[in-house]
Amino acid sequence: MAYTPLYQKYFTPLSQKPYKLLKEESIKYKCFLKAIGEYTINIDSGFDALYIKREDVCAIHLLRMLIDAAIKTYGILLAKNPDKYINDYLKGSHNWDYASRSTNKFDGKSLLDGNILEYMEKDYPSIREYYEDANRYIHPSNFYCSGIELDKETEEWLWDSREKGLVGTFHNLNQWKERKWVYNVMGIINEVILDVMDKVVAMVEPPIVLPNIIDLSTGQIVPNPDYKEKSNN
Repeated sequence: MAYTPLYQKYFTPLSQKPYKLLKEESIKYKCFLKAIGEYTINIDSGFDALYIKREDVCAIHLLRMLIDAAIKTYGILLAKNPDKYINDYLKGSHNWDYASRSTNKFDGKSLLDGNILEYMEKDYPSIREYYEDANRYIHPSNFYCSGIELDKETEEWLWDSREKGLVGTFHNLNQWKERKWVYNVMGIINEVILDVMDKVVAMVEPPIVLPNIIDLSTGQIVPNPDYKEKSNN
């Protein structure tokens, strides 16, 4: 079966999301979503090239970067002060202080990646698993020893000293090397980013709910059950 490039598959949806924001006062959010969309498109393009060349470990690094984009975007939904979160981001304050200064509206925790993931799991149950598995291939301290011949004593020591087996974990290494699985996860994270973008758009510019709707079965105008009259207080 021919390879379907992620870049081509998600280019149009990622490009269109920012333009769902129409109000002038939403320009900062529109700018953020446009940046995230272009970032994701670039990641997809790089992944396609690495995947085709079977550069699997490097491709996994891009998956981790894609998850980071999803996390940063989801942070808008959690921020006690979304405008401040966006302002700090657009000013380039992308260090730990930036994440610490923005707080979660639900529990007051800082919006570090780990804290955001706690809430993301409620909407996307496997997101932490993908994040933690990808982390194994990011830092040299977690290097795996695939294909390296070890003397028996060293190998036994490695197995005995790691809770999950050989350095980098043998089980997860096999999982990542399942190339179709890696490609599928990239697609899943793209879908997560698109879904989070839609949530941000709905938060910034809530859809208009009309008091009456047409009942398509009868053609009659009836009250909209989702309409709530605004309070004058």
